[in-house]
Amino acid sequence: MHILRTVLLVIALGASLFLGWRFYETVKSTRGVDGATTAEGNLQPTPDKLAAARRDVEKTLKQSPEFAGYFASLDKNYPSDYMRILAGFIGRAAKSGRAETPDYYITEAMRALRQSRGILATKASDAALQRIFEQQFEMVSAMEAADPRICAEFLHGGASDGFFEFLRTHRALMGSLARAGLDAMLDGQQQKIERATPGEADFTTLDGALQANGLDRPQIETLLDAKVQDPPLSDTSLCRAGRVYLETLSALPEDIKMRIYALALTLQSRT
Repeated sequence: MHILRTVLLVIALGASLFLGWRFYETVKSTRGVDGATTAEGNLQPTPDKLAAARRDVEKTLKQSPEFAGYFASLDKNYPSDYMRILAGFIGRAAKSGRAETPDYYITEAMRALRQSRGILATKASDAALQRIFEQQFEMVSAMEAADPRICAEFLHGGASDGFFEFLRTHRALMGSLARAGLDAMLDGQQQKIERATPGEADFTTLDGALQANGLDRPQIETLLDAKVQDPPLSDTSLCRAGRVYLETLSALPEDIKMRIYALALTLQSRT
């Protein structure tokens, strides 16, 4: 049965935001931005440094109007999560002496909220779930058009400098994706819809639909079984497969589609 393997790609679409953040941390460390620790760096920041860091972080959060609605909604609806996330940003900025980019803050906030509240999204209405995956489709499509290499990395759950440069130039798209996830959590908190786990028949239907939409067996095996091809799929081929995968999911019968969506979000919330 392919139940868990079949949703690997969808999981990657959510997990990549965290993995990209981790990659971002690694890149900065290897470049020496944060790598050298000193005795002073190990000390707790002074109140003055924390106050200055707070001003810098809050100023940075306001720099991107595309993300403002997300942070405002997060503060209004989940104030404890917002304060916890903001405190992490401030502490980091106080130690490093500078704020990060708005793109770092949105990806980190999404990751942190998904871990604490993500399971709520699985209980949202059909429309709210659909919106999440529509936005993921838009993200993959835009990456495919911009650079298939970045798109392939995203689908694999990784990221490079190019990923964050892409986000910098596509903040409206990222903001919409972030809001879709948060809105689904809020909706699920009210709706409390319980959905059955998808079965083998659901994934057989998906397999057939992928074939009908033009994916070949190597592409389908990569998506459904996480099989490493020899030779590997090209970035262009993998990126197209990811886009078609999400497009195909969207066109499945409503009950099958929602069961797969809910399972994917359940697993995302545990990453």
